[in-house]
Amino acid sequence: MKGLMRPLRVTCENHEGNGQALVQQWDGKSWKIVSDWIEPMREVVRPKLEAAAVEEAKKLGYTMRDCSKEE
Repeated sequence: MKGLMRPLRVTCENHEGNGQALVQQWDGKSWKIVSDWIEPMREVVRPKLEAAAVEEAKKLGYTMRDCSKEE
């Protein structure tokens, strides 16, 4: 599905790439792009993901990674 994603580079600090998405729709024969690229609501979603990750790590006894100590 060429064109579904923009190129991404995964790092310790960023596992989601640029986060943009688009919508495709099957017309019975092929996939058609039916939207522009959509920007994520990082300022709303990211803090919630971070908080949930901390809570889950506590439950499972995981040590959080410190990306500042990695290349």
